[in-house]
Amino acid sequence: MTNSIETYSDAEIMKALLTHNFADIGRVFADDVITEIKPGGFYQALNLTTVSMPAVTKIGHAAFFETVLTTLELTWSGITSIGSQAFYKAWQALPQNLVMNLAEKIGSGAFAGTSSAKNTRLLSVSLPAWTGEVPSEAGFSAGNYGVFEYCSELASVSAPNAESLPNYCFRGCTSLVEVSFPKVKTLGSNVFTGCTALKKVDIGGQVTTMNNAFLPITTTVLEALILRGVTTVPTLGSSVFNNTAIAKGTGYIYVPKSLESLFKVATNWSTRSEQIRAIEDYPDVCG
Repeated sequence: MTNSIETYSDAEIMKALLTHNFADIGRVFADDVITEIKPGGFYQALNLTTVSMPAVTKIGHAAFFETVLTTLELTWSGITSIGSQAFYKAWQALPQNLVMNLAEKIGSGAFAGTSSAKNTRLLSVSLPAWTGEVPSEAGFSAGNYGVFEYCSELASVSAPNAESLPNYCFRGCTSLVEVSFPKVKTLGSNVFTGCTALKKVDIGGQVTTMNNAFLPITTTVLEALILRGVTTVPTLGSSVFNNTAIAKGTGYIYVPKSLESLFKVATNWSTRSEQIRAIEDYPDVCG
C-alpha cells in the first residue's frame, strides 16, 4: 500500500485531517511511522475506507468515532492503550477475535455499541495485560459507557490480570454465557446488566463490596456465582441478585468453605442462605 505521506503533500493531508474529509487523498490513509493517533484523529471521517498504520501503539479518545471503514490495519498485539469511545459505532473493520497483548488501559466505551446500534463485530477478546484501568482524559467525558457494552456477539473474554471491572463494562453483552476473572477484586456498577445469557461468573480476587454489579440484570439464568478469592464476607446490596436464578432458588453462590457459615448470616446474604454453598464441595461446578 502506498504511503500517504509520500504520495500527497503536507497541505493535502492536513486538510483531510482537519476537515475529516478524505476524498482528495483517495479514501486511503497509510503511514508506517506514526506511533500515536491523537484524540479525534479520524473523528466522523468522510470518504475514508482504509486506514493502515502498523506502527501505532496508542489510540486517543474518539480516534475513530463514527468512522465507516472497510479496512483497518493496526498491529493490535502491540497497542498499549486505547482511549474512550475510540471505536464508537466504528466496528466494521475491527478484527472479530481481538488480541491485545500489551494493552493496560482501555477507555470507557472504547468498543461500545448502543441498545439500538449493537457492536456485532467482536466475537472474542484477549487482554492479558489489561488491569481494568480506565484512563482519565483531560477535557473529555465518555459518560456512562462500558468498555464492551452492547457487544452483542461477544462470547469469550480473557483478562487474567484485570483487578477491576469498570462500570457498565459488559452491559448488554447478550452472548456471554460464562466469564472468569481470576484477579478481579473490584466490581463497578451494572457490570453485567442485560447479559441475558450469562449463567456463570467466576471471580478470583478479594472482593470486598458487591453493590449493583448485576443490577438491574434482565436475566433469570445466572446459575453460579463463584467468589473464590474472598477472605471476608463482602458487603452486599439488597437488590443485587433480583430477577436472577439465585433469587428464584435455582442458582447458587459458591464461597470458600471457611466462610460459608459467615456468609449465611451476613446482612443481605442471609436472605440467600439456602443458595450459598462451599466451593470445595462442588468441584464439578467450581473446578
